[in-house]
Amino acid sequence: TVEAKFDPTTNLALRIKIEDENDDEDDEDTETITDSREILLSDQMTSAGLSDIVADPDVEKYVYAVNDSGYYFEINIETEDVTEIELAGASLSDGTDETDTTTSNYIPTEMVLAQSSAGNKILIPTSTGDIITISPGSTSYSVVTNGSTNVTDTPSFSKIALTPDNDSAYLIDSANDVLWAYSVRSDDFLDQQDSGTSLDPIEIDADTNLDFVDVLVFEDLAGNVVVYVSGTNGITVLNANDPTVEFAIIDALPDTGASDDPIPMSASAGLLAATTSAAGYIFSANSDATISVLSEGPWVTIVLIDPSAVTQTTSTFAITFQTDTAGT
Repeated sequence: TVEAKFDPTTNLALRIKIEDENDDEDDEDTETITDSREILLSDQMTSAGLSDIVADPDVEKYVYAVNDSGYYFEINIETEDVTEIELAGASLSDGTDETDTTTSNYIPTEMVLAQSSAGNKILIPTSTGDIITISPGSTSYSVVTNGSTNVTDTPSFSKIALTPDNDSAYLIDSANDVLWAYSVRSDDFLDQQDSGTSLDPIEIDADTNLDFVDVLVFEDLAGNVVVYVSGTNGITVLNANDPTVEFAIIDALPDTGASDDPIPMSASAGLLAATTSAAGYIFSANSDATISVLSEGPWVTIVLIDPSAVTQTTSTFAITFQTDTAGT
């Protein structure tokens, strides 16, 4: 028999299967309990745990995931089957001798599924400055290596953001505090400076902004595409209408004399999020527990904050309103 029961200690609905193996009313029945909201994966994984996950927009039964042990998983949520791929082959240096390397698994730092003009493609940035690309449903992967010699340290990617058409992406390189532009269609990095060398990143003067946390690409109603990069001194804004050409920083404070001022926040800017182009709001979660709200207009209207209490001990919620002119 199969019964359903609610567990009040965990607030989970449980499926309970009771089996009478010998059809003997006097013997003990075997009871199996399964959480109806979870799929057990660990018994099909070499290294259990997931660090990121994306859903397939075309085939609803599939999701794709990675973990920080260097494994990629294709998960069928209907059959609960897992296909595991070990992301092997990363070259690691001991930091003193670039020729003295060991081979290990690539360590994913994030993942996105791009619906580009070249087809659907999963992009997995890594801590070693490589991008792993996998086609949904495939059991093999390709590795795109950033071979630039124009940065001090080997790149290490921490965040990735796709352009609205999904044909390009921008990545934060936390090892060098720069951004890289990447072509999803051709699977290669895009040169961002006319320096005469083959591959340059987007460099932002450390005097204006540094220690980048997150990157967001946003398209307004006029079709203008911009990149928002959060850091210690605020949010730097770049023109991203054409990632194949040299980057251009949009000066947020033209009266200061500097040419690449970020939008100042109440504290160090953190994770970023955005509404639709029609609403036109950008949100920044700042290090002082405030949320900054950016828009093209000078004022932002908050229709509702619900709930009004964020913990059991406080009944206030702070929102920082960012205007386009200081003091107004």
